[in-house]
Amino acid sequence: MPQEFVTVRPRILSIEEAASVPVASLTANQAIRLKARPTPNDSIFVAGGAGGLGSAAIQILQMIGVEKIVTTSGREASTRFIVDQLRLSPEQVLHYPDKGLRQLTEEAIAANGGSLFDKTLDFVGGEMKRLCFELVDFDGDIVSTVEETDPFTVSVWHGRSSPLFRRSASLHFHMLGARGLSGSKETWPRYTQQLHELTFLYEAHRLWPVGVHNIGGLSAETIRRGHEMLEAGGIQGKLVYSVP
Repeated sequence: MPQEFVTVRPRILSIEEAASVPVASLTANQAIRLKARPTPNDSIFVAGGAGGLGSAAIQILQMIGVEKIVTTSGREASTRFIVDQLRLSPEQVLHYPDKGLRQLTEEAIAANGGSLFDKTLDFVGGEMKRLCFELVDFDGDIVSTVEETDPFTVSVWHGRSSPLFRRSASLHFHMLGARGLSGSKETWPRYTQQLHELTFLYEAHRLWPVGVHNIGGLSAETIRRGHEMLEAGGIQGKLVYSVP
């Protein structure tokens, strides 16, 4: 592996916890600090708050000083994780099972004091990406790390008559690949800089590890099990494998 993608493990993190940082914290940090660029006064909607990216993103937003955060949860265990580990109130967590887009939109706006959001972060895709488009205010930002099989299924691209389409003349959409930055070798030092920054933040206790689950040694069987767990939903934090 090129040295630009490696840094010293934060002393307060276990090997398993440190292994999750480049995938989860690095991508979340890029989505927020390089793309969304919120201020402490902004309101932020996070789709997928209990996952690896979402849990890292909520911590980074709190570190910046953002207080107006609303996120989603699909299970009671995820809600408890968000409240207990990520320090949000139950009123900041939106339960989405068995609810349509319209109801979710209304509940999210109500949780934000009756206002649309300045920024929305999509770490789930599909219906959650549509929800992010519905919730963003005029001149707002949407950042997504999830590519769609058919991006034109997201209704904002169509000229439908809706409040969203009427306010989207000044809408900013950012697509961030799951591997974060990409490009020529000249861009690689950016990874080094951001990994150094994250190491400092963990060691300064500005960020903290949550929900890291080691599901065993790397093998075809454990990879299969990991995919099954992800597809079933309900994972809090990040899955990691150990290498013998």
